Amino acid sequence: MGRSKKQYKQAVKERKENRKHEDKRAGRLSVLLDRRDFILSMTLLLLCSLGIIMLYSASSYVCSIKEEYNYDSLYLFKRQTVFLVAGIVAMLLVRRFISYNFIDRGIAVMAYVSMIVLAIALKTPLGHTVKGARRWIKLGGFTFQPAELYKIALIISLAVAIKYYYQYLSITLNLFIFWVIFIIPIGLLFFISNDLSSCAVMAGMVFMTTFVCSRNKKIHFLVMAAVVFIGLLLVMYALKSGGGGDNFRYNRVNAWLNPEAFIKYEGYQIMQGLYAIASGGLFGKGLGNSYQKLGPIPEAHNDMIFSIICEELGIVGAAVVIGLFIILIFHIIKISGDSRNIVGSVMTLNVALHIGLQAIINIAVNTNTIPNTGIALPFISYGGTALFCLLLEMGLVYAVERQNRIETARTIIRVSDENNLENYLE
Repeated sequence: MGRSKKQYKQAVKERKENRKHEDKRAGRLSVLLDRRDFILSMTLLLLCSLGIIMLYSASSYVCSIKEEYNYDSLYLFKRQTVFLVAGIVAMLLVRRFISYNFIDRGIAVMAYVSMIVLAIALKTPLGHTVKGARRWIKLGGFTFQPAELYKIALIISLAVAIKYYYQYLSITLNLFIFWVIFIIPIGLLFFISNDLSSCAVMAGMVFMTTFVCSRNKKIHFLVMAAVVFIGLLLVMYALKSGGGGDNFRYNRVNAWLNPEAFIKYEGYQIMQGLYAIASGGLFGKGLGNSYQKLGPIPEAHNDMIFSIICEELGIVGAAVVIGLFIILIFHIIKISGDSRNIVGSVMTLNVALHIGLQAIINIAVNTNTIPNTGIALPFISYGGTALFCLLLEMGLVYAVERQNRIETARTIIRVSDENNLENYLE
């Protein structure tokens, strides 16, 4: 026999009173639902640990003999460790307190405007030139690269833009307008800082995001074909110039195709990196036993650290590093696919694109697969700003992953409560 109407209302009232405890219950249940964050955390921990170890190995000798490092073999190691700890703290705070539900148009506009402000700041007295490149901003005793903050701002603004314009991206004209909107701040940074590698990564993030989110695949393939064609033309022009001129990019192309002929100039770093990779063999010379880091490879702790990994840990060690990146990116993309919110999905997708593109380009440069671009290996190369910002991005990934699990737990609890209520009313 069914329950009376009064009993039904009482049951509904009790259910409403219990809903205030749903978030706490969902939070506890969410921990048991998915252990993906554990795999992600272990992979990230291994990459950061390997990075800090290899940084010390690659930089200790040079730091111990140079006055600019106070003859301290631990100089760069200590600085990187400070940024690593600060980045982990920031990552945990973002994971715990930031929800993509609060990231909306206002924050996206602020992020977009901040990119333009950071680029213009390079032209002010705050801009700082190092080795002929004006790519840093100096505030007091603190120096950072705006390009790293650019990437975070791009990830946020791009995610919100996709949320509101997703349905319009299949129209070719709208797609081009969308690209232009984001190419403006990226192009501004390039013309001011001449940082082609960072700008290429960010342009790739925008392009790959629209490729995934838009149904207009034809125009994407046409753009890719055009880029390849223009690239071939530039390579042919560089070869025709013969190298040795004032355009260092053309010289790098020639050095890439024939590094032995330019070994005294642009091909020097490439050849030394290849020597390091070849001498490492299968298992390497052993941690700390690299010869190339003693001077032949300039700035071995930066762009060319993958060559040092190959020399000391061999092909096996290099394969482990590549494998860790693959696992990390795979799980980030998985989190992106599981997200029920387009902002969270696109943000995590762009974090994966950022890490993946940068790792691919760095490894390709070290193996002379592409011309030298001067880009760091994520989580491993020296660079406090880059490491801190990468960990901030991982904080966004963890925040989305946490929200995914909580929403799944809420669904389970609701279904369970509704089933119990139905059983109670029967």
